[in-house]
Amino acid sequence: MKNYNKYLLIILFVFLTGINIYNIYRFDNNKINQISHNREREIKYLNLAEKFNDMEFPVVKIYNTVNDSLIMTKIRDGFIILISNSGCSPCQIRELKNLEDFSKGYNKVKDTYAIYVGDYNRLDALRLKKLSAVSFPICYILNNFLSEQFLTKPFPKIFFIVNQKIKSTLIPIPDEEKFSEDFYKKIRN
Repeated sequence: MKNYNKYLLIILFVFLTGINIYNIYRFDNNKINQISHNREREIKYLNLAEKFNDMEFPVVKIYNTVNDSLIMTKIRDGFIILISNSGCSPCQIRELKNLEDFSKGYNKVKDTYAIYVGDYNRLDALRLKKLSAVSFPICYILNNFLSEQFLTKPFPKIFFIVNQKIKSTLIPIPDEEKFSEDFYKKIRN
């Protein structure tokens, strides 16, 4: 009987060890698949953003959402973020806050504007300004002067501009904070 219990315990031990090895293998495989998927997504967004780099950003008339004052987008050193309707609010609010934090801590930034493109809604724009608590203006444009090349989806788009030339572009990945952080680190260096 003692041998029987001994063999039963050995079989149970081997069985539980096998289950643990299987779960570790499955977890590692899922983790590898997730890393691969995230990297593919990053490459897709980086390639899309790369198309804008080295382009001239046009000087356009934009209007401050708060007081309708006219602003010309003559950018020496700064950022323009293109935002759209409130359908992408969480991502846009996150990026507006990231841009605000970066602008405050990086003294080379002279101009920063958010331009509301697409179906402009003043209440949505004011809501974004309030929720993001940014100090720079959220503006709108009266006409579709920004060509289709800048209005491609997805939104938001963040352009780092020096002397009207786009030096670097970020098209953020939803729910991926590190991707945005890497963009600002690259600009800081």
